[in-house]
Order: sequence, then C-alpha cells, then structure tokens
Amino acid sequence: SIMAHKHEHDPEWAVIAVTASSEAQALQFRVELLRRQKAGHIHPETVILAIADPAPGYVGSGASTLNGIYVIAENVSALHKRTYIDVPLIQSMKILLLHLGGPTQRVPCGNVVGKALSFLPHEDEEGELIAPIDILLDNMKKIAKHAPKGLVVATTEAILRLDDDVDYLSSSSFESQGVSVVAVPVSLETGMNHGVCKIDFLNNNELKNILYKADEKTLRDNRAQLPSGEVYVYTSIIHFSSKVIERLLYLPVTPPLDTCTYLGVDNGATPLTFSLYRDILLCMVKDIDYQTYIGRSEEEDKDKSDDVAARDVRAARVLLWKNLRDFPIRAVVWPGSYTYLQTALDYVKFITSYDSRSSSSSSSSSSSLSSSDSSSSSGDVNTSTTAASGIQYHSFVPSLGLAQLSRDSHARHYHHQQEADLLEREKREIDDHVALSDEPASVLYPLASPTQTRKNPPFSVGSQCCIINSLIYGQLSIKSRSVIENCHFRQGCVIGSDSLVSGVDADHQIVVNDSTCFLQVRDGDRPDDKYYIIYGIRDDLDAPLEHATLLGRPLQTWLLELDIVGQQDDIWDGPVHTLRHARIFSRFLLPNSGVAFSGDDKQTASWKASKKLSISEISSLKGSLPAEFSWRRSLSFETDMSIVHTSLCDKRDVCLLEIFSRCARNAPIQQALEWMDDIAERVATAIEQEPEGTVPYIGRVLSAISDLLAAYSGNKGGLRSGPARNPAFQEAFQLLYQGRYVDGLQAMRVQRDKWLATVESIARAARHYEGACQAVTRRMVETVQVTMTSSSSKREQGVWVEVEAPARIDLAGGWTDTPPITYEHGGCVTNMAIQIDGKCPIKAKCRKISQPIIILHVAEGGQPVVCSTKEELADYARPMAPAALLKACVVCLNVLDLTERAPSLSAQLTSLGGGLELHTSSDLPTGSGLGTSSILAGVILEAVADIMGRAFDPQALIHAVLKVEQMLTTGGGWQDQVGGLLPGIKLSYSKPHIPLTVRYEIATAGNTPESHASFLKKLESHFCLIYTGRTRLARDLLQDVLRRWYSKTPEILDVTDALVQNAHDMHAAIKKEDIQSVGKELSKYWHYKKIMASGAEPPSVTRMLSLVSSHIWGASLTGAGGGGFMVLVTQHPNDHANIEKVLKEGLGEDASQMTFHKLAIDTVGLAKKYTTAS
Repeated sequence: SIMAHKHEHDPEWAVIAVTASSEAQALQFRVELLRRQKAGHIHPETVILAIADPAPGYVGSGASTLNGIYVIAENVSALHKRTYIDVPLIQSMKILLLHLGGPTQRVPCGNVVGKALSFLPHEDEEGELIAPIDILLDNMKKIAKHAPKGLVVATTEAILRLDDDVDYLSSSSFESQGVSVVAVPVSLETGMNHGVCKIDFLNNNELKNILYKADEKTLRDNRAQLPSGEVYVYTSIIHFSSKVIERLLYLPVTPPLDTCTYLGVDNGATPLTFSLYRDILLCMVKDIDYQTYIGRSEEEDKDKSDDVAARDVRAARVLLWKNLRDFPIRAVVWPGSYTYLQTALDYVKFITSYDSRSSSSSSSSSSSLSSSDSSSSSGDVNTSTTAASGIQYHSFVPSLGLAQLSRDSHARHYHHQQEADLLEREKREIDDHVALSDEPASVLYPLASPTQTRKNPPFSVGSQCCIINSLIYGQLSIKSRSVIENCHFRQGCVIGSDSLVSGVDADHQIVVNDSTCFLQVRDGDRPDDKYYIIYGIRDDLDAPLEHATLLGRPLQTWLLELDIVGQQDDIWDGPVHTLRHARIFSRFLLPNSGVAFSGDDKQTASWKASKKLSISEISSLKGSLPAEFSWRRSLSFETDMSIVHTSLCDKRDVCLLEIFSRCARNAPIQQALEWMDDIAERVATAIEQEPEGTVPYIGRVLSAISDLLAAYSGNKGGLRSGPARNPAFQEAFQLLYQGRYVDGLQAMRVQRDKWLATVESIARAARHYEGACQAVTRRMVETVQVTMTSSSSKREQGVWVEVEAPARIDLAGGWTDTPPITYEHGGCVTNMAIQIDGKCPIKAKCRKISQPIIILHVAEGGQPVVCSTKEELADYARPMAPAALLKACVVCLNVLDLTERAPSLSAQLTSLGGGLELHTSSDLPTGSGLGTSSILAGVILEAVADIMGRAFDPQALIHAVLKVEQMLTTGGGWQDQVGGLLPGIKLSYSKPHIPLTVRYEIATAGNTPESHASFLKKLESHFCLIYTGRTRLARDLLQDVLRRWYSKTPEILDVTDALVQNAHDMHAAIKKEDIQSVGKELSKYWHYKKIMASGAEPPSVTRMLSLVSSHIWGASLTGAGGGGFMVLVTQHPNDHANIEKVLKEGLGEDASQMTFHKLAIDTVGLAKKYTTAS
C-alpha cells in the first residue's frame, strides 16, 4: 500500500532530487520530502536534494533535466569527498529526479503548492492524507525494483498509478544501454489529448515515435492503436541508463547547452529553453529523421523575433542528435491508470470521483479530463467509484458527527438495541428540520448519542462531494460534486455545486455560488495579507482578453462594472492581458462574485480601497508556499485534536493512537499536551454533574495522555511497561483515588512537565499516567459492596480454621471480568471448579496466638514473615513485599487500623484477643492459569474472617477478593474467585455500573439432579488437562490488554463483545449437553484470547495443538495464556492416554516438561473445617 514501506534493505534510490521554478520553492519541496523520509516513507540513507531551475521563468523540462543531473553529480561527488565530478560514481547509482513544475502549471490555478502536493481523499495506513507525489514515489519504488542503475526522470504533472508486481516485468524490460520510457494503456480519446507511443512489439518494444495530440487517423496510420482500441500513452517517466548518464553529464558543459544550466547563467548567458520530450527524446526515436527533427524547430520559431534564440535551439538539437541518436530507446509497457489535470474543473472532478483502491488495482484505466466538458459529473472521469461520495477526509465537521471520521478501522461505535432505537427516533426528528439540497443527495447522519445529536446543527450534503483537511463549525450545506479543502469555517458554509473552496479561513458564514473556485492565499512575509482568488470553474485563465471570462461572463464586462477600465496601467501585471494577469484580487472579496460573508455589507467599498494583485502575482508571493504548508499542517493538527476532544468528552469509542502518532511527527509535545490537559479538565469537571452510578471516564483520558506521551517517546524511551511508583507522583495518585479529579490532574501536570526533557523521561511519565489509571480503577473497585456479618462464636486460641478450594478453568468470556473493562462494558464469564488429581489444590489455615503479632507462612517449610508493627503490615502494595497477598487479605477485612494516629498493631491485636498465625499452600505452579492467586485470596479471607468472628456470603467474598487484587495493584477481575469458590459450572456476569455487582447462575443440565450429575461425569471424561511446562504471569499480559482497552483499538472492542456472546453460547451448549459445541466454543474462546493478548500462544503450544487437532473438539490455554495449563475437549471419552502418546511421540524431548493430570468437576466449592492440631 502507499506509504507503508519499511526499510530493511538498501535504499531504492541513492538520491531523490526535486526541481522547482525558484530556490524558495525547491527548498520547501525538499522539506516536504524530508518529512516523508522522517516518517519512514523514504529510505533514511537516501540523499534528498532541491534544485532550482537555472533562471526565473519557464526554462522547459529539458533544460531542467540537464541542470538537475549536473547539480546532482556535483553534490554526490562532493558528499563522497571528490573534488571533481566522479562520473563512474554517478553511474553506479539509482537516481530519481522529480520535476514539480512552475506556477503557471499548477492546478487549480491559485493553488500555490501545486497538484503534486495537494491532499487527496485518501489516507495511508497511519491515517495521514496522501498527495499525488506519494503515489508517484510509490510508483517509483515499483520501477526501482526492476530498473537497472541509472537516472529516472519523472514529472508530477500526470497522476499515474502503476499496478503492483507485473509478472512479465523484470530488469530486462528496461533498456540497459539506452533509454526506457514507461507507457500505460489508455483509451483512444485520452491518447489523442496527450503523447501516444508507437511501439514495435516485435522488436523488443522499440519506441518508434511519440505522437503528440495526434488525431485518430494519424494514430491508426502509424499503427499506434491496439486491436482493443487502446493506445499507450507517454507517462513522462523516463529511465536513462548509466551509459546515457555519461553523455548527459557532458552536454551541460558544451555550448549552446551550457546555457541551460546554472553554469551558463553564472557566465552571463541567456538561458536556453527546450523540452525533454520534443528535444531530447524525439532525437532518439527511429521514425524521426534528422531533417524532420531539426526542421521542427524552424517551424516552431517562424513567429519568433529572437533569431539568436532560434539558432541556439537548432544548434542544441544538432548537438543532441549527435550525442544521443545512436542510443536505443524502448517502451516499458506497464498496466495502470493515467490522469492528467489541466483545469480547476479537471481537479474537482478527479477529487470527487477519486477511488483510493485503484492505486493498487490490477485493472488499467485512464482519465482524460477537459475543461470544455459539460456540468455532468461523468464526462471522461471513471465514475464507477463511490469512495468519495459525501465523505470527510481528515476533517472535523460536528454537524456530521464522528460517523465518517474514518472509513477503515479508526472509529468504532457501540449501540445496544435500545440506543439504536433512540437514534432512529432522533433521525426522524432531524428530518423535520434539516434543509436538504434540491438535487439528489446522500445525507449522512451522525452515529452519536441522541443527546449529542440534538446539539448538532442541520446539514445538507450532496452526492460526490468531498471535504478534506478542514474544520467546519455551524451549519453545513454543500451541493453535489464540490470540494472543500484546507478550510476553517467557524460559522458554517453554504457551497454550491461543482465548486472548489480552498484554504479559506472565515469567522463568518461563507456563501459560494455554483461552479465557482474560491481560494485564499497567504503571504508568509506579511501574515495579515491573505488574498482571495475567485473565478469560474470553467474560466480559461489564459484566454486573450476578447475571449476571457470571469465566472462565466466576459472579463471585459466585469472590468466595466468594477469601474477600473480606465486604469490600464494598474489592471495588468504585464503585457499579457488575460484573467491570470488581471489585477482584480485583494484581501477583500471580489464584488458581485457570488461569494459573500454573511453580515458583511462593506465588501465592495473595502475591495475598491484595497491593494490588488493578479493571480500570477499572488501565486508567486515569496512567502506563500511555506505559509500554505504551515496552514495545512496547523489545520491537520487542530482537526486531530478536535477529534480527540469530541471522542473523549462525548465518551466515543474512537481509537486515537494514529492521531497521537501524527502529533508526535508534526507538532511540539507541549502544544499537544495543552490540548490534552484542557480536555482532561473538562471531563473531570463534567463528572461532578453525572448521575450516581455512572462509571467515570477519567481513566480513559489519563490513558490517552499516556498514549500521547508514549507516541512522543517512540521506541527510543524504553519499554512502555515499567514501574510507576515514583514519589513525585504519589500526591497526584492519592488525589485521584479520593475522587478529586481536577486537583489530581493538576498535580499530574505539574510533575509531568518536569519529565519532558528526554525521550526516556517522557516514557517514564507515560508509565505514571498508567499508574494514575490504576488509582482511578482502585477507587471504582473500592465501591463494591462487601458485607460481613458477625459470627455467633469466636474461635479460641489454638483452634485452626482450615479452608480449601478447587482451581478453576475458564471456559468462555474471560477478560470481560477485568476492571476497568467490566465497569465500562460489563462482563460475562462461563467457568467451572475443578479438582486436580483428586484434590482441591488451594488451601489456607489460620489460628489465634497469644503473642500480639501476625505470623505469615507463604509456603510450608519456608521462613515465616512476622509483622509486629503497622508499617510491616502496610507494605502489601509494594510488588516485591514478602507475603503481600496475605497482608492485603488481613488489611482488607478492616479489623485493623493502619493509619498514623491509630494504636499500635500490638495494642489492636491484644484488644482482638491475640495475634494471628496464617499458613497458605498451593499445589499449582506459579502462572498456572487456573486462578490460583484470586482463589487463594478467597480462602485466606474466609479463614481470617472466621477467626475474627466474621462471615461472608458468597457474593461478598467474591467482591472482597476483587478489592484485594486492586490493593495489590495486580488488577485482576472477578471470574477466578467465582470459578473456584463456587461449585460446578457457572455463568457469572456484571453490568457496567458503580458499584459493581457480580451475579452468578449455576449451570444445570437435564431435568433432575441425577441427570445433571450424570452429564458432569460424561463431560469430565472428555476433558484432558495438561501442564505445558511453560509459565507466564498474567500481569505480563494484563498491562498490554488494559492499555489497548483504554486506547479503544477496534480489535479489542470487537472481541470484547464477542467474548460476552461466547460465554452465553458456552452456557447454552452445557445446558443442551452438547459436548461437541462445548469444544467448539472453547476453541473460539482461545481464538478471542489470542486477539486480546498478543503472545498468548507460544510456538510450543501451537505445535501441541497441531498434533492433537484431529483428536479433539476444542482446546484452550487456561487463564490469560502464554503458558500454564492447557485444557482439551476430546472427541472420544477417556482418551487421555492416547493424547499423551500423540504429544510425547510428536514432541520428543520437548515433551519432557509436560505433565498430564486427572480433572474432576468439583461440586462443593469452598470447604471449611476446624482442628486443634498444632
């Protein structure tokens, strides 16, 4: 795809040089190429050069080429520390020379950047708008793949899109000893307006002639027309072999061709004007003889008074014939599409019918656009596309909502059925007041909440219109086949059909009539000087005065009505009297032009009193080019940040990562952060007005700032994940945890601004914004209801409370239970409690002791952790703290006060009847994926609560474990404890609400307890449990998943919906006793988990699954994936031995770490008993 190449190999081009009509233009165009190089679209080792034409004015493509290759040779030789032009060095390279053309060739007229760098309605994979030059560079990469070393010259005048790899093309397709001309097939009608290649297909595609604007008979007589009726058009892409380069470097130092380079100009010579096509190429084609070639100049110069110049041209042709005639020249026939834009009408028709897909299409097509065409939208344009119909491209138009921000995967909107119904009713309400165009139109309704839709002003969008890189606030009305590009309208606009509005910055509503070109050009040297250019879409700007029109009316009539006919010396900028050279445009609108600002009744007087320039003069303003590029970039940035603002303030599910990447490439970090800080403050302030139970959106905003910072640090600031507990941010974290969001954001901002000096510190700041998200999530989790009741009897010292629980296997829906996903989206999980090898593997026991201390045993036989002070108990949130889980569980019960002013730990324990001794154990390896830590927290809580005379109901215990996970900053969800603390197979779920409430339903099969038990036994026989020998902590995956959730990546949003449905489908399969469907849903679940967490399936697991695929109905790694246990649903009952045999034979020594286990569905859940053993 266009602009999506990576650079793992040598550069396609050693040098890319660009020519332009002036030094300032060349340098600015070089800046644009350097931007593309910085973004990775041009190889970093490619040398980028800017070459101004040797003299002001038009010198011709031939002179520009000779000057260009000579300057390239000088620069490259100097870069390699040569003191002379090293011809063999130049011959050893692939060099690309691009001609961008002068002001008179720009379409539309008044567009100072030219069509080569004008935005198209086409975004690349990174969301950047592309321009024709990007298509050209993409074409050049295709050519570089096949072309031998040498010089490729290309013009940006035509928009050419070459097909991707063509089977019959290779390096031998190019002429290694001479010249190759790229030709594409086009229609006869198109060919008659351009140069058609006469090709001898029987003689190695020798180029016999190039017939320029030849009629059908001439083309037929010359056998230039194919049997299909098509012809091959000359594309202005020419490859000169290394041998020809040597001759080309000789010519600029040989009179009279020395006058076409800066060498001749510096020697005082008058520049020679000649053409690449007529003067260089035609001397090599074999149908042209010497007299015809030389005589062409005599015919062309009949009306010239400068005989010296005519003689110089003839002398130059003699020299060119002598030096180039013997080189072979052939055509390289390449399928593709070809479009040549000559007028503003051509430009508008091309943009409004543009199809980005055809840039890589396998079919050939062409467009020959003509300003003499009627107002029909079809003409010669390929109208089979619909891509540009009523679409905004990289624009922000609130009246259209966010529905069309992207046509691919940047935007994603969720609407449950009731929301969709509300939106449908809202659309019917809008129909009552939206003023539609009186012509056929495709009206776009915003995909927004009903509340937001009511705020949007009415709009009307015609068919085949296009809005590019613009911000339009207020009412929008744009009729069919019109283009708005690079504009900022603060009070809306009303645009007629077949019109172009470009570069306009307006504080008032703007009205533009049909068939009008309205442009605003900035003078970079005088920021307040912005000139308005207005003319008709079909006006010929170079027609002589007696035939010239302005907005379809005679120009002479206009001059009379404007009362400036008598000012002959002031009307024209020179001897040529055409619309292009008429000084009638100023900083104020042309009176009676059909373009007006609402509320401005002084336009005529202001115009008359103002300084006026011609289109030619305005187009050549010294600072206009850098000012225009700066304007377009500022619009692009503000468009991006406006999308961010709307997405976050209106809680839209729009992925912003591409926007942040663009910001990092194009804007200072402080400028982007100012926007983000303002957005964050608005969101934080709005939370205060939200109804109780609404999930606060501040976590999403904090994560967005983290994403922005990460974009600016790039891959040079270290890994995204890392510690986020620097003391400098702790005050901010505490404020956010307390719900003081505005104050917390301000505290974050103060600290963050101290961390922007290096990419490393920016990356660390990004981590701390993720830490701030955790503080917000912890506050949400703290709201869960954990109700404990007092027990009728308290345990005496020495009595052990022993609690055990099964492990759990997640069958479907995992990840949807994880905060903040479960709070913002809602969660639903199907899982089951299991015994492994006949045992419940997770255990805890607790007793009171006489000493007022807490003794914690994490594993039998290990050193105990003794807490005798509040501080020793309070470090549970530190990741490496010993016995952190056990400490957190004790603190979570709220029977001990760890605040500074509270009594000592010893005093509090004494008042409770003594200290505690707590033992925990698990038969499962770390990172098993069977929910060990959460289930262990549950059994610890149950044991300690019992000792303290407290009791949980099942729901309260589930909620309490969720709080413990957040206290530990491990960020787990609720499904593990549901799966292990409750018996059997469960469907559990929670709604997106604060406080969170987890509800569950025990899945039953059959109509009686006996039939249910029978099915569970049958299901057990089809399960096979294998330890893969590979461990991976869920936290390693969790950070990445939550980051992507907050970023609203489309794949995460899609799969989260799918996971909820997956849980329901799994529950239904179990109720139906359909074991094959259980396997199918389990495999589907594994597929979803791999999408949620990249890296969830290591290669060893992929190999295992491949080996057993023919023996199973389905499979999944348990938990987050990455390792741990694998569960299979076998096709045959009790097939464990066969599965073990297949894996061991297939894996060989790699199976040595695997272990196979017996699985039983546990029907008891958490169990408790009391003993007095020591």
